[in-house]
Amino acid sequence: MQTEPLSESAGRILAQFPGPVILRQEEDKQVYFLLAGPSFIGLGAVLLWVVSDSPQALSYLLAISFMILGAYMTVGIIFALVTGGMWMKLDVNGFEFRFWTKHQSRRWPWNTVKDFAVTSAGFKSFVSFEDGSRPEWWQLNRILYFVGRQRLPESYGLGQENFARLLNLWRERALQRNACG
Repeated sequence: MQTEPLSESAGRILAQFPGPVILRQEEDKQVYFLLAGPSFIGLGAVLLWVVSDSPQALSYLLAISFMILGAYMTVGIIFALVTGGMWMKLDVNGFEFRFWTKHQSRRWPWNTVKDFAVTSAGFKSFVSFEDGSRPEWWQLNRILYFVGRQRLPESYGLGQENFARLLNLWRERALQRNACG
């Protein structure tokens, strides 16, 4: 485990142990997600306007696909924001996480997870953890590629290293408390 101190914000969260503590995505990141859908609609509209001079079925299909994707993203993101957006809840028994694209959250008990760490895949890095629970049949990426590791986006303003350390320290405290009784 790393010996550097936690950031002030991560330390404040850890001080709230045993919780529960709910971490919410930073508001500016929510705005970026909200702007993505209309951007795709606008891109489709511009593409439709550009290709109107030389009509080709593939160009129209591409433009309309961008517009449909943008509308789908906009409705999905508005629904996610109205129902609470992306969040994570930490407590003494485990953590619960709700992704943007899911309408239900997923819960992991502390005794089935371990080793929260910053992992890199190509040019992208993210916080991952070892998930000891048995993968479902539909979790093909987990079965084939990550072999038991799950990803967690860090969108709480803590930074990936501090987020991973916070989760490891919270897990350690929770396991100690649950072992004592």
